[in-house]
Amino acid sequence: PSEVRISQQCLVTIAPDVASAGPMIDTAKKIFGGHMGDPTGPLAIAGDPMRVREQIQRHIDLGCTMFMIEFFGRDTKEPAKLFADQVLPHFK
Repeated sequence: PSEVRISQQCLVTIAPDVASAGPMIDTAKKIFGGHMGDPTGPLAIAGDPMRVREQIQRHIDLGCTMFMIEFFGRDTKEPAKLFADQVLPHFK
């Protein structure tokens, strides 16, 4: 191939604010352990929308060109909508 894509398969733990993100991140760590990466680790994509944007930009700066995302939450539609509304527009 003439082109290689750098991708990241990741668990995204996103909540509307820092206060509600913290407990979600702790729960994700208990459930997933290190399977999808440590949600508290240096390459985690977790927190409020601003923090998630910063973390995604960090991955982009490291050369990532494609993300395969799994959202964490009781109803994954809620974090997916929050991500679509408050994170994605910053990368278009």
